[in-house]
Amino acid sequence: MRATGAAAQQVVLASHTRGAKDAWRRAAHSTAPVEVGIDQALPGPGATTQQIKVINQQPALNSLALTLSAAADSHQTILLRMNDLRAKLHVEGAQMPAAGSSSLRSLQVDFGPGQGYVEKTVRSRGEAP
Repeated sequence: MRATGAAAQQVVLASHTRGAKDAWRRAAHSTAPVEVGIDQALPGPGATTQQIKVINQQPALNSLALTLSAAADSHQTILLRMNDLRAKLHVEGAQMPAAGSSSLRSLQVDFGPGQGYVEKTVRSRGEAP
């Protein structure tokens, strides 16, 4: 972010993020090693919902556990952004294709048999380089 104009001298940035540091006109804050996203289109009017749902999220230092719910016997894709490409990522409960040089990765989550929606936990843990 860059402040411009006459009021730029009056802009103050403050972060409440743990590990944040203030420097002359800059705010530096630590980011999670991994961010997760779900890219889903909305169902059409009157259609039955078939989308993946996030039931619970448990972040910890260098790790993230997600409890997900989706239709039984379905295969879902979640997106994973690596904020530090040097970190070694371990994933449980999903398949991750071979890592390339991109910070954005796809995780394939296979939901087992059952009736209606079933739950699955996906854990990611990053190790410092």
